Amino acid sequence: MLYQRGEPEQALPRLAQAVKLSPALLDSPYLKNILSKDSSLSESLKSNLLHDISAEKSAEQSAVDPIFLARSGKILLSFARKEEAEQRLEKAILLLPNLAYPYYYLSRIKNSQNHSKQSKIYLKQFVLLYFNALSKDMIDRTIYSGEIEKLLSSKNHFTDNSYTAKFQSWYHTVSIMNQFTP
Repeated sequence: MLYQRGEPEQALPRLAQAVKLSPALLDSPYLKNILSKDSSLSESLKSNLLHDISAEKSAEQSAVDPIFLARSGKILLSFARKEEAEQRLEKAILLLPNLAYPYYYLSRIKNSQNHSKQSKIYLKQFVLLYFNALSKDMIDRTIYSGEIEKLLSSKNHFTDNSYTAKFQSWYHTVSIMNQFTP
């Protein structure tokens, strides 16, 4: 809202905080659209996020907090800092192996490094955790059908189904999607 009102300086800290809490926002078409049109905001956001996740407090947090590690790993991956992202994501799953998304992001990293065997192992673990796919056939079907990318790319990163009813009630609106179209 602040950005749309022409107040990008005021929007930046709030946007950075939102991304730190939900790094998947960096993949949303809405935010991608804004950042592609406003290079100043894009660079400021990148600088802000990278500074925050590498600050001293973050270093302490990264030693014991798998959620922080997973989120910061995704942020690093979004800014093409794959080596750092890989380290944080691997540490996140060591601390809390039932987190799904770190496996997905590690799969993407390994795939980009042409390590297809390792990529597939991580992707299978992601499918098992995210889709509750318990059989080998179901895991393979999900991976080879292209369903993963389709489901993840269609996700509304600003809201999810569990939040939609609350949003509609609080803001007296019927359509949540209209609130976030670019």
